[in-house]
Amino acid sequence: MKVKFLGTAGYFPTEHRHTSCVVLPGEGIVLDAGTGFFRTKNVFKTKELNILLSHYHPDHIFGLTFMLGTLYDQKPDVIIHGPKGIKGLEKKLNFPIKFKDHPFKINLKKVEKEFMLGDILIKTKPFPHKDEFTTAYKLEKNGKSLCYLTDLVASDDEISFIKNCDMLIHECYFNEAYKELAKKTSHSYTTQVAEIAKKADVKLLMLYHVSPLLEEEKLSGYVGECGKIFKNTFLPKDNQEVII
Repeated sequence: MKVKFLGTAGYFPTEHRHTSCVVLPGEGIVLDAGTGFFRTKNVFKTKELNILLSHYHPDHIFGLTFMLGTLYDQKPDVIIHGPKGIKGLEKKLNFPIKFKDHPFKINLKKVEKEFMLGDILIKTKPFPHKDEFTTAYKLEKNGKSLCYLTDLVASDDEISFIKNCDMLIHECYFNEAYKELAKKTSHSYTTQVAEIAKKADVKLLMLYHVSPLLEEEKLSGYVGECGKIFKNTFLPKDNQEVII
């Protein structure tokens, strides 16, 4: 599976990083649709595009307002999957161009615990995030697995879900110095994430949904803090591709 990071920041976009969006071009699957979603234009060639939303905070769904422009040429059938509340997605976007007015089909589906998208098995698990929940996704294909977890406090509750996965994309908004703020805001910090990756024996840890308030030099320090605990830690940049 080829994995392309289109947006790796949390909260708001910067000159270097847009907000949450990861795409599997060959499978026509998008994980979250933050502002990085504009980069989906001509990235995939599938006739169907499946968008898997973790939750409905703006930095994870605002890119859906870009669909008309980014998908106009390809005109795929779009299926947007999400947790409870998916049927009210249009109201959350507050965008004047309705789904029915797009020149391609857009359908909404509530995620199940397990479901298939072509030859990919999708597993989901809810985790608390502030006063609601965020949905974690595990994608399995040809013996390879990708886990995507964002906007949550890293904990041992994740271990059984992410155990032995080939790539763990995990939110890491804060570094060790701000661990108390991480707890208050229902986010994760470096050493906490690294400990979970180590306990779960994952192959590769990709730090994600990082703070947009820090310069790239300081963000690179995230890898150093995590690397002391879990060696195979990386901080992907926007537009970076990784194959698992």
